[in-house]
Amino acid sequence: MSMHKDFFEIQKIESRRMIVVGAVLFLVYSLLFVGPVLLAFQPQPMEGLSWGLKSIGFAALLAGIVLGIQIWFAERSGLEMILGSLSAADPDPDDAYHQRLCSIVEEVGIAAGGLRPRVVILPTPAINALALAQSGQMILGVTEGLISRMNREQTQAVVAHE
Repeated sequence: MSMHKDFFEIQKIESRRMIVVGAVLFLVYSLLFVGPVLLAFQPQPMEGLSWGLKSIGFAALLAGIVLGIQIWFAERSGLEMILGSLSAADPDPDDAYHQRLCSIVEEVGIAAGGLRPRVVILPTPAINALALAQSGQMILGVTEGLISRMNREQTQAVVAHE
């Protein structure tokens, strides 16, 4: 017997999962920094336990800084990196298929209360679409194969779904 989860339950589970991933990364970074920090700050006579705690604390501080930079970079340019890896491009204003897609996105956006994602074209003959969102930025990616093989109604259904 499977229990279906709603969007908010799934979002809560994924948020917990991301916290676990962040904690694991912090631990891995801390462990990577402990060795070099211990070598850099070799103990002086009579320092004892405080030297080890200071070294571990400094390694944890470095790990926190590295993790913070990684999160900041992902938030700042993560979407653009994804789009770049997919070779996504803005719609060609001279292409009739691209213009039809832009019109459909605008119509669906008006019907959805004014939502207007950035539209990008993915250069592949496959029939597919994707939606990306991060920090208030929405992107709708549609493949060349989808917009060239599907009629207006089918394309509109895909856009509305995404």
